[in-house]
Amino acid sequence: MNKAEQFYKSINELIRKKFAKKFNKKYIIENGYHKIAYDTFKSSFLHLTTALIFMQFLMDLSKYILVTPEITENFTYEERKTVCLMLKKLNENIDNVNLVINDFSALTKLL
Repeated sequence: MNKAEQFYKSINELIRKKFAKKFNKKYIIENGYHKIAYDTFKSSFLHLTTALIFMQFLMDLSKYILVTPEITENFTYEERKTVCLMLKKLNENIDNVNLVINDFSALTKLL
């Protein structure tokens, strides 16, 4: 098994362990489905917020790398082009996360 497969397997196991108690029969009977949904949404929202903050940090770091001459002076044209493409993709991903968070916030207000 390569590293990527091991990584995804460990992520899946972590998710399964984290949400296992929320989906056992006794927990459902004691707390009801609305409590399960709320707990799951709440923890998911925290993960989304953390991801957004981390992506913003990466964006700021990438911009700093581009505007700091000491860092970019040894870059080839292809390396600079790659960094610019990565910045563009990162910016698109941040916009997507913002959209998801906005939708998620609206959904949690309804619940």
